[in-house]
Amino acid sequence: MSKHLFELAQIETVSGTAHDPDGTWRGFVTVRAIAKDGSIMSGQLSLAECRQMALRFLETAAGGDQDAIVFRVMTRDLDLPAEVVARVVMAMREERDDGVG
Repeated sequence: MSKHLFELAQIETVSGTAHDPDGTWRGFVTVRAIAKDGSIMSGQLSLAECRQMALRFLETAAGGDQDAIVFRVMTRDLDLPAEVVARVVMAMREERDDGVG
């Protein structure tokens, strides 16, 4: 697997349907990640996979908000060095990844 990091311009999703050999119709989602340099990576997800990905995006965005708030409050209001706050934020991320409950 190639390990390139691109600066993303956007992510597009398009729903679709496919007719299986057994005669059933199934839904799917095509996902395209478009880099600022014009590179495109695309693939298909099942509907369940797409829903799981959407939840992960929302959870990650909420975590990023929390990280920024902690950095801002601890460096500005408590005058702690960024290196110390970074260790706190990393510990918080590990706790989030492990699950709270």
